[in-house]
This record gives sequence, C-alpha cells and structure tokens, in this order.
Amino acid sequence: MLHGDGTDPALLREQLDEVADAVVVLLDDDNAGILTGALCKHLGARKVIVRGDNLAYKPIAHKLDIDALMSPRRAVANTILQYVRRGDVQSRAMLGDHEGEIIEVELPKHPQNAELFTVPLKDLEFPAGSLVGAVIRQDDVVIAGGDTVLQPGDRLMVITLVGSIGAVGEMLR
Repeated sequence: MLHGDGTDPALLREQLDEVADAVVVLLDDDNAGILTGALCKHLGARKVIVRGDNLAYKPIAHKLDIDALMSPRRAVANTILQYVRRGDVQSRAMLGDHEGEIIEVELPKHPQNAELFTVPLKDLEFPAGSLVGAVIRQDDVVIAGGDTVLQPGDRLMVITLVGSIGAVGEMLR
C-alpha cells in the first residue's frame, strides 16, 4: 500500500522500485487516476488497474497501456441487474452507458414459438438490435452462426439494445 500522495512521481518511483508488481489506482478524480496509472506503468508496474467511471477514457487508458479501467458505478449497476430478472433471463450485464445488455436466457423445453427448435437462427426473426452471440449446450459453448439450430435447454448469450430486451424475452419463451 502506498503511503503518501499517489500523484507524486518521486514517491511513486520509490514505492514501485521497492515492492510493486501491480498497482491499483483508487482516486476519486478520473483524470488524475488515468495519469497516475500511466505514470505507474511508465515507472515499471507490470499490471495497472485504474478506478474510473468515465467510459470515454477507456480507449485512452488502453493507449496508455493501462491494463484495466474499473467502474464502481458499473459494477453496482451490473450487480443490481442480476436481481432484476425478466422472464427467463438468467443473468445480465450492461454495455456502454446502458445502451445495451448482454443477457443469458435459458430456453424452455416447450416454447410458445413453435419454430424456435425447427429452423436455423438466420430464419428466426429476432428483434431489431439483438444478436445471439453464443449457445451454451450442456458443457459446450458454441459461437452462434446463421445455421445454428437451437435445442431445448440451450442457454443463449444475447447482445441486445435495451429497447429490445422485452421482445427478445418474449420470443424465447
């Protein structure tokens, strides 16, 4: 643990030389956090994780060789989403500034949509703004393609815009 001002280059250099393989920067100011993380990386830290809520900084952090930009606000939101289940949605994670979500849906044995298990994905009319990314079948994970035919009990990883979540859930019942 660093004892002192984490934005002081001399202190960082001294501390990194002594013990640090990894650095976690936990500053309230996203700007100072990114700069401190970049400095730590420059001074030799192998892994740098920076706390930051401004998603616009993610590409900048990547270019500065920062290994991860973690958002407490996003972590809380994703945790809450796990408890706000709609229909057969097993889990969910927010994308971007909540423009979309990745949802996991388990398919029923007897769906309302008769075509669900008889035609390939390319022939199912998924709601606009949604895409099946993967099919989890027992212990196998398959990247979904247009020719994939779903089976009862499959779990789907669906990437969808927020406005399409209800329609996706309805279609997969």
